Amino acid sequence: MRSSIHSPLPQSQIIQCSNYEKNQKSKYRVLLVDDDEDLLYVNQVFIERYEGFQVDTVSSVKMALEKLKQYSHNVIISDYDMPELNGIDFYKIVRSEGHITPFIIYSSKSRKEISLCHQIPDSLICLQKQTNVSQGCKELVTLIRQIIS
Repeated sequence: MRSSIHSPLPQSQIIQCSNYEKNQKSKYRVLLVDDDEDLLYVNQVFIERYEGFQVDTVSSVKMALEKLKQYSHNVIISDYDMPELNGIDFYKIVRSEGHITPFIIYSSKSRKEISLCHQIPDSLICLQKQTNVSQGCKELVTLIRQIIS
């Protein structure tokens, strides 16, 4: 038994919608770095589905540096607390390699808490993660939109 999907749109418009979606996804590219793979996945899905951005996800600074060699990104978002290197160290490496991509530290720690351990440049954006993951995703997406517009 064969099933079919009924759509009120003609086939030509469905294809156009599909192509539009692909074009939208490739318009902006975000690099998301977090060692918490569950949170990484949730943020990726939220940003891709609701904003149409293409999101590259990695769980370490080392992998992020490799991604930066492969692709150009419109925004880099990194957790602060990670094994090996923290988000501030990652930011410094990125800047020392000549990247000027907007950079967001997205952490459970506040900017003030992070500044107790590191001197944070004014140009570095810090956003504190929320206990309500959905609210945190919305705040992150709002910030990304502000940066790229």
